[in-house]
Amino acid sequence: MRGQRPYNGRDMSVFLVLTVVFSVVFASCYKIAVRRNCNLHVVNVWVYVGSTATVLAYILIKRELSMNAGALLLGIVAGVLAFFSTLSFFHHMKRGQLSASWTVISLAVGIPVLASIFLWGEHPTMKQTIGMVLIVAALVLFGRHETSNGRSSFKVPRSGFSDSPPPPITPSPHLHVMSFLLLMIAFVLTGVLNTTNKALVEWNLSAYRELYMLAFYGTAMILGGAIITISRQGSSASDRSVGFIMGLAGALSMLCLLIALQYLPGIVVFPVRSLGNLTLTGFVSILAWKERLSRSQWLGIILSLIAIWLIY
Repeated sequence: MRGQRPYNGRDMSVFLVLTVVFSVVFASCYKIAVRRNCNLHVVNVWVYVGSTATVLAYILIKRELSMNAGALLLGIVAGVLAFFSTLSFFHHMKRGQLSASWTVISLAVGIPVLASIFLWGEHPTMKQTIGMVLIVAALVLFGRHETSNGRSSFKVPRSGFSDSPPPPITPSPHLHVMSFLLLMIAFVLTGVLNTTNKALVEWNLSAYRELYMLAFYGTAMILGGAIITISRQGSSASDRSVGFIMGLAGALSMLCLLIALQYLPGIVVFPVRSLGNLTLTGFVSILAWKERLSRSQWLGIILSLIAIWLIY
């Protein structure tokens, strides 16, 4: 009988693809939540309810949950970062522009990439360096057209989607500054959060990823549940279902990401995931919501594909 072939980075690249796919599902559900005028605070809580339930189901299937104080503490820290990052982004989106804001959040990939280089000694090749330069250009192109044509937040009836565009709303300068600060908070917290995911692998705690994820999502769920309970906010079936599906997709994306990080360097995983997410989300928007991309966005997609090829 032939021995089992050991896994390597190429074998595990399927998990990198899967984390991109599940991330796109997550982003698409967020768009649905905005279009349906869901209570975003409630959706945020149900995101973590869905994620926690997914992790618990995964643990039950494996019938194993190893305990480690370091992984538990790291998961709690990640959960706090995730909750406030998402909450800041939700509040920003009340007046922000979805495409431009998503592009800025995607730029947070630079934080874990820099951590991979300077903290954990990963050295990009010349091709990968060029690819990372193209990342910045691609992300800027994705959001460039929004500065003049972007939409502010909008509301439609909870019963379904709106086929006609809402009237534009021009925020005051003070609201614009606050919205920008919220976006910057989400940007920094997202980058640090991705760094904790990398740290789990670098600190040889991958064997405890189920515990890490359970602490991650459980902490965020408890924080969100406490805020919703104190504020006594009601919820609809749409709020709960959209949030739960987002949580399911988010947890599966996280699981695939952690597996990919075990076999592929962070300077590959994080940029490919970020650019793949943006590119595939653009195509989904065209097919599902009949949106039209600008020339700068199409150029950004082309640069993204080139960057992914160079980095990987």
